[in-house]
This record gives sequence, structure tokens and C-alpha cells, in this order.
Amino acid sequence: MFSKFLSIMPYFEYMPEYDMKPETDWYGVKALWFEGAQYKGKKTKVFSYIGYPENSCDKKVPAVVLVHGGGGHSYAHWVKIWNGRGYAAIALDLRGFLPAENQKGLAGTEEQRDEYFERWQEDDEFIAGPDGYGIYEDNGRIEDSWLYTAVADTILAHNVLLCDERIDKSKIGITGISWGGVTTSQVIAHDKRFAFAIPIYGSGYLQYSLSEIMQPFKTEEGLKYWEVSDRYKSIDFPVLWLCWNADTAFDIVPNCLSYLATKDAGSVLSICNEMNHAHYWGWIREESYRFADAAINKEDVFVRLKNDNTGFFTDRFEIDRDTKGRDIKASLYYITEDYRYSEKSELEFTWHISEAQIKNNQVIVKIPPDAKGYYIELKEKSGTKEYISAGIFRKRPL
Repeated sequence: MFSKFLSIMPYFEYMPEYDMKPETDWYGVKALWFEGAQYKGKKTKVFSYIGYPENSCDKKVPAVVLVHGGGGHSYAHWVKIWNGRGYAAIALDLRGFLPAENQKGLAGTEEQRDEYFERWQEDDEFIAGPDGYGIYEDNGRIEDSWLYTAVADTILAHNVLLCDERIDKSKIGITGISWGGVTTSQVIAHDKRFAFAIPIYGSGYLQYSLSEIMQPFKTEEGLKYWEVSDRYKSIDFPVLWLCWNADTAFDIVPNCLSYLATKDAGSVLSICNEMNHAHYWGWIREESYRFADAAINKEDVFVRLKNDNTGFFTDRFEIDRDTKGRDIKASLYYITEDYRYSEKSELEFTWHISEAQIKNNQVIVKIPPDAKGYYIELKEKSGTKEYISAGIFRKRPL
């Protein structure tokens, strides 16, 4: 469905009047637009911010495609974060917007919502793409759905980076937040040219989500076009599935299934507690940057559990490497109610936490007899920074 976009080098133009101004914290981030997927039979323009680390003139640098979530836009702030970590980055707008006339060179943060942006003006050749979030359109054309154009435009943004001589083409990754995580999870099922991927909150396997928000993925049409689990088997780059254990939009089960499907590629599951849901909360997670660095350097630094599929009351879990000399703590997160969401997509269970022991590269834990579900958290501390990996969530068998 998206293979044709892999070979398209989209036409693009820089927009210097939209470059971030010197008085902002994001000075140096530049603006461009590229030709996106057609919408309702007409061409579209996709506004993007793009930026480079300070050393990009001296050597080829790694890069990352940044995919915003619901209600979001292209964020210069996000680009600058990755630039500071040594990566070039492109952040595209997936709603047909660009900064408003009085916000040229200024708009670039999550706090600056729609009032700081305006839709592309239609002309004889171009229109704005779809504004909103959905997996199919009322007109029945899948090509006019928001998710279709989002996936296609994200692949095209990747192509823009691939033609940039300042970038190491073998070290380009992708990350997306919320609906951007959904988009990222779809993109990597079709575009296998990445060095790493980091979907945050949103994932694959959304037909198994308990959240009412994800119900469209369970329909006949949703399964027909957006069920991509069979494609995950051919992913040969590592994926960090990063999620929040109390997310009302994206529950952890689809993330666990996505992790299991891509585990052989060196993927990591990170289930975070007290994370909250917003672009900001995704940006500040150190796991993303540690994971990206490890992937482009062909390293594997996260600890994981080996035996993810043993019996429910297993009391020992093997860690996949020697923990000697590493500051790692293990915790048990469990529930005593059924793992269930309300019709308003509210959690109807509470997470309880208890400590677990690590001894001889094993996690030793006692599962409470009244537990109805649990997962194991491994938290590693390096200096002042902490990194979380997790075992899959296990539901008590009926």
C-alpha cells in the first residue's frame, strides 16, 4: 500500500522566512516544505522544521524523523533536543498547518497550539492535507484518510533525509508520540530502511487495545488496512516500545505484543510509571536517547528478561546478561482487579508495587496470590540518569 512512496524523492523548498529567529531558544532550526501524498486528488504541502548538530559540517551525522501526536504540529523545540544529542532531525506537520503569519520564526513548542498555526491556503495546484485523526474517510477512500497520508508523508520525510549529504544514511531513526507513535508503528511495517524506531504510547496490535479510542482498529476495514503484525516479522532493526502503565488512550497490552513480535531484532519494552501523556513527557525520557545511541553504534545496552513466556506464578526470571557492576533494581508491578477499561477509557484497576531481588543474574519475586496481572520492571541507574526496561504484562489465566 505504501511501497510506491519508498522510491519517491519529494520536491521540497526551504522557507527562510520561517527559520527560527535569533531571539528564540531554537535558533538554527530551519523551515522547509515538501510535496506530500495527494489528498482528494490534489497535491499537498507538508511544512517541516529541520536542524543539524554543531558538528554536521565536519562529518556525516545520524538523524531522526520526528512524528507529532494528536493536536500537535511540527516542533522546533523537539528538533533542537535531538540536535543537542548529536542528531539531525526533521519534524513534519501532519495536519496541513504551518506557523501563522505573525508567528514566523517563533512558533515551535508544544504549548503553542492551533492559535499559533494556520492551514495551508489552497491554490490551483496544492491543498492542505487532512486535519484530524482517523483510519478511514467517510468517502470510503483509504487514500484520503488521515493515517494513510500521515504514513505516506512520514516515509517521504525519511526520503528527504536520505538525500542529504550531511547525514549518514545508515543511521537514520524514527520516533513518534501518541498518534505519532501509531504512525511510526505503521511506517516501520512498510519502510525497513531505518536504523532504529521509538514509538511512544502508540504501537501496533491496536485491535487488542481495551481503550474505546482505538475501537476503529477492530472494525473489518481497520483490520484490512492497518493490521500489520505479519510485517513486523521482517523488521531487522531494534525498536523501543515506550509506554505508560496508566495511559487512557494506549494500554500496555498492544505494546507488549508489538515487543514480542520484534524481539528478535533486539527490541526493548519500557513500561513507565507516573509518566503522564504529552509530547513533553515523551521528550524527557532518557530511554529514547540511550536506545538511539546504542542502535547507531551497533550496541545492546538494555537489560531484559529472558523467560517472558513462563507460567503466571513463576518466581525467578533470568536476566539476559551479567548484572555485576551495574546499578540495577527490580520491581514487581501488579493488579488485584481485572485488567479492564471503562466505556470512557478510564482504568478500572490500580497498580501496586513491591520490590524484587536480583541475585546471580536472576530476578527473584513472590507473586501475590490475589494478583490478576503483573509485569517486572528493571531500572538501571547510570550517573544521574535512569533507564527502564520491562518484562511483558502477564494476565492470570482463567
